[in-house]
Amino acid sequence: MTQGLASDAKRGSFHDMNPLCGQWVGPDEYASEVEYAIFEATGGLSVRAVDQGDGEIAFVSDVTMADGVLSFKTAWTSGRICGCQIRLCNQDEAEIVFSFTDRARLIRKSDGVESAVALQGDKDKGIAAVLPSSDCARVVRDGGIDAVAALNEALKEALVGLSSEAQGELRRAFGRAVAAILDETVNPAVSAFPELEPDDVTWVAVAKSRALARSND
Repeated sequence: MTQGLASDAKRGSFHDMNPLCGQWVGPDEYASEVEYAIFEATGGLSVRAVDQGDGEIAFVSDVTMADGVLSFKTAWTSGRICGCQIRLCNQDEAEIVFSFTDRARLIRKSDGVESAVALQGDKDKGIAAVLPSSDCARVVRDGGIDAVAALNEALKEALVGLSSEAQGELRRAFGRAVAAILDETVNPAVSAFPELEPDDVTWVAVAKSRALARSND
């Protein structure tokens, strides 16, 4: 989606200041409701995004500048994540192009559980078909457990010092990664050989043994 922005801030007198620096808002009430403040920071530009309706300040990340286009992401407490690109049109006008993900409420269909079980069963059968033996499936299962454990440890370290908004975004990203690993390793291995279903004790033991093996490589 593309909208126009207008500058409502006085520019500095430094001739080497990036021309995008300043405060930018939509030119009317029908355009962007977010005010963007762009300023020089160590290593490049920094962005502050504020919802003029309720005063919420977005978590801004991935700020880059290339070919005259400032790109960044904004994450809001509503769950909406926007990818933004701002390009200067003239001294007091800029164009913003953005795409976003949003969050909405869903309700379960009456036959939703049965359909989901059937779909998961079909998926697991396809992957499980290439696992010829319990030993092979065990290796796949243990590899998945090891990968999940490693991601959990990495997440603990990565969360240190981050804002609550950044922590939430990072947790969601790691959650998607863990879900994908389980879907492609542990779940199909157990589907093919149910006796490999790991309890809590087995899960911890496998994670520790694989971590120890990797540290000795």
